[in-house]
Formats: sequence, C-alpha cells, structure tokens
Amino acid sequence: MKNIETQQQLNVSPEQALQLLDSNVDKNIQKTKETESGEYNRAKKRLEENKTNPNDAFRLNLRAISKILRAPDASKEDHAIAIDFLTSMDQEKVDQWKKNHKNAAEAIDNYLNSQKENKTEEIKKTVEGGAKDTFSEFINSKFDINNLTEEQETLLRTTNSSQFLTAEQQYPGLLKKIFFQNGRINFYNNPNVRRNVGLGDILESTNVYASIDGKIGKRSLEGNKVGYLDRNGKYLPVYGGEQISTDVTQFEDFQETAFSNITSLSGDQEKVYQQKFIAEIQEEEVDQEKLEEECKEEIRKKGLDGIDTPTGRQFFEMAKIVAEKLQETDGIPWQVTVAQALLESGKGRSGLAKRNKNYFGLKGKGRTYWTNEVRNGVRRREQHSFRSYENFSDSFLDHNQLLSKGRYVDVKNAYRTKQIFKVSPSYIANSQKGYKGVESRILNTPADYLWGIIDSGYATEPTKNYLKGAESMLNKYGATLGKLSDPI
Repeated sequence: MKNIETQQQLNVSPEQALQLLDSNVDKNIQKTKETESGEYNRAKKRLEENKTNPNDAFRLNLRAISKILRAPDASKEDHAIAIDFLTSMDQEKVDQWKKNHKNAAEAIDNYLNSQKENKTEEIKKTVEGGAKDTFSEFINSKFDINNLTEEQETLLRTTNSSQFLTAEQQYPGLLKKIFFQNGRINFYNNPNVRRNVGLGDILESTNVYASIDGKIGKRSLEGNKVGYLDRNGKYLPVYGGEQISTDVTQFEDFQETAFSNITSLSGDQEKVYQQKFIAEIQEEEVDQEKLEEECKEEIRKKGLDGIDTPTGRQFFEMAKIVAEKLQETDGIPWQVTVAQALLESGKGRSGLAKRNKNYFGLKGKGRTYWTNEVRNGVRRREQHSFRSYENFSDSFLDHNQLLSKGRYVDVKNAYRTKQIFKVSPSYIANSQKGYKGVESRILNTPADYLWGIIDSGYATEPTKNYLKGAESMLNKYGATLGKLSDPI
C-alpha cells in the first residue's frame, strides 16, 4: 500500500518507488543507530565524569548504567565499568529506584544474574575438569565464614551434599561452622544441601533436644537419617533461615516425658546410619544428574532450550517434561507439579521466577519480595524472603523433595495406596477462624492430591480458590487435575 501511495504522489515507476522506500528505511535505520550510539556515548561519559561522586545525579547515573547494560554492542570493559559504578552507589536508594523503573531494573538484574550463572558454570567446569580437590582445599584452608570470596560462596552453593556430609565425618564440627551462623541456618541457596542436610548433621550428638523456629525435636532417626523428631515422631527439616536453639528449657511447654516414645541413639550408632545415608544420597545425586540431563535433552528436542522468557505454552511444555520425569521416580502426579508451577510463578513470568528461578513460591533465606497472603480471611501484602536456584530443574527437584517429606509425606503415601487421608488435627487447630473444610477423603485423583497438599498448609490461599486457580491454569493447555473425590 505504501509503495502505491509513493508511486502516485511522486509520479514514478513502481521500481523507482521501491528504491525510494528502501532508501528512506535505510536512512531511518542509520538515524536510529546514530541516536543510540550518541546516547550510549553520553552514558559512558556520564559515568566517567561522576565516578568520584556516584550518588550525585542519582537517577541519571542509574539510567546511564541500564543503557550500557542493554546496549547489544557494549564491550565487556564497559559492562565492568557500569557494574563497578553501580556497586559504589547507595544500595538502598538503588533498590528503591529499581521498584519504580522495572525495565531498567530488569536490564541490570538480568546482567548480574547472567554474570553469576557464568561464574557458577566456570567453577563447576573447574571442579568437574579435575582441578585438584577444590572443595578439599577450601575446607582445609583458614576460611573466614563471615568474609567469603565470590569463588568460595559459589563453591558452597554448588557442591553436592554428599561431599559436605563426607567431610563432616572427617572433620567433626565443619558443617556447624559453615551452615550455622548467629543462631540461624544458612545453606547458601544450595538446593542439593537443602534436600539432604538436616539439623542432625549440623549439631553435635550431645544436643539431645533442639528447637527449629520454636518447634521442639528430639535427636533420633527417620529411615537412615539422623535428625530431630517432634513428639509425634515427625522429622523436622531445615531449609535455610530457621532460628535454632539448643536450650529448650526456655519453652514452658517442654517436657521430656512427651518424647519418651522417641528412641535415642549412641554416637557409634549414629555414625553407622550416617554412612548408610551418605551412600543413599550419592546414588540419588547420580540419578538426579542423569534426570537433569534427560530433561535438558527433551527440552532441546522440542526447541525450548535457550528461551529467556517463554510463552505460557512453552513454560507448560517445559514444566511437563520435568514433572513427568519426577513422577516416574517419586510418584507425585505431574499435573499437580505443573499446576503449582503455573499458578505460583504466573506461567514463569513473575519476578521470583525470572530472577530466582523459583517457580513454586518456596520461602527460605534469599531475596525479599512482596507477596499476597490471606490471614484470617483477609488478603494482605507481606514481605517474605524466598529461595533461589541455579536452574529450572533445581527448582522442580526441590519442590518434589519438599512434597516427599515432613507434613506432606502422609499425602504422598495416601495417594500411592489410595487410602483415606485425614487433615492433620494440629493444622485444623491452628487454621485461621476455625477449620471449615473437608477433614478426610480418599486420594484417587491429582485434584485430591493437591487438596491434601494445600490442607497440609502449603499456602494461605483458601483451598477452594487454590484448586480452582490451578485447574484453570491446566485447562488452558488441555490438561486437568480431574475431579475431587467425595469427602468421607
């Protein structure tokens, strides 16, 4: 149409009209490049001129930084200059500015995350390539846990839990030194450690009792895992960020007789079970690495790898690949995993999903976000810290592990055996405004399974609303949770 208009206006041949249009397009492209180049050079100049006073003209400096980081042809040197400038600025002001400038903030965060991932991969390759006992060198060094280098933090974030547990056998007290700081657990956002290292591995065997965020446990055994069990015999896991105390006498309701059913172990017995557990997780780690590779290959075959911002359909397909693999090994219905991933991450588009690769809203030590919670029937905004992951699969593995232990294990067992699942009396007692839901049903369908998870305390959103939202998400892509079974 534009070609015909140009031909009529100038009274030229169609060929000449096309040439004129092409010429104008080229001129516009050139003009755009010149404009962008000018803005880029001005951004560089601004940082050079203000490097001694980075907090002067604060907003203009941050715009200049985001301009450089977004420029497709920017050099590594210019990126380094921009990041050095950024780190010298008032970080509280930076965080406040980023809340109001989402596009620029995303450019900065994406660059920082990519650099972090690149660094992680470099260290992984170094370790896998046989750099002499990098982890052994670290634990034998006089490291300062309060002043770790970037390489040391990355090492703690990527080393497998079996290596940590084996090292603890050789150097008792090592895990307490690394993971227990100022009365709290810090796992450095290492998902493998979160899945397998517990308080029983961190505290000395002389600590018969301990409290985790106010919940008292007695040191004992679950399977081959030495840890702390509550008075009902349930294992108390730690995921990072929990407040720990070994002085349980401060709690008024503490009575040793309440734990008389929990069997204690001798130091020698503990060592035997710890060795068995290490052997178990070494085998699991091999299986997990194999699973990750299989998932990556399936994602690659479907042309879904390397997509920074997947569409809803693409995210569904990627999630389904991983969830089906996990169902084969652990029996959690893939529909439940995918529905929760879609719902909790906004189809992979939430800030938590993009920046932390956390697709299930799992809380823990990490970056703080605003979130919607329902308290006593009232929806409100709250700030919470959330876990971070290195990649897509890690988030799914961690979610899978969460649903395989603690308060969720009864849901898993009831679904596997198609038995009646009863909502925990403690959950009913502690639920807001009194529990008004169904107290028991046979778990036959994925919908039943998800009902059991939510009514075990996974989310503050009312169960009915959560199930409706999850089903709606799956329906968009031709999947379903199925129908809820009748209550009993």
